[in-house]
Amino acid sequence: MPWAIFHKAFDFDYRPQQAACQHVKASAKPQQFPGALIAAAITAGAATETATPTADEKRSLKPNRVKPNRARPAQEKDHDSGNIGKI
Repeated sequence: MPWAIFHKAFDFDYRPQQAACQHVKASAKPQQFPGALIAAAITAGAATETATPTADEKRSLKPNRVKPNRARPAQEKDHDSGNIGKI
């Protein structure tokens, strides 16, 4: 997938291939998107294509994805009936 710097916000509609739209926010940092989106943004004047960054540069550009805390609710044993229930 190509990389580009978006100078202004851009909305792209994938129809008729897909029933989906995508909104891209403007940023001084290069962003990676599918080729059709980048081509349309360049044509519309919303972006300029950039060279593909090196692996180290990509790591610094991509946001760190932190997995959400999926802790389960605490449970305690009901000693009278032997059933387990939520606190």
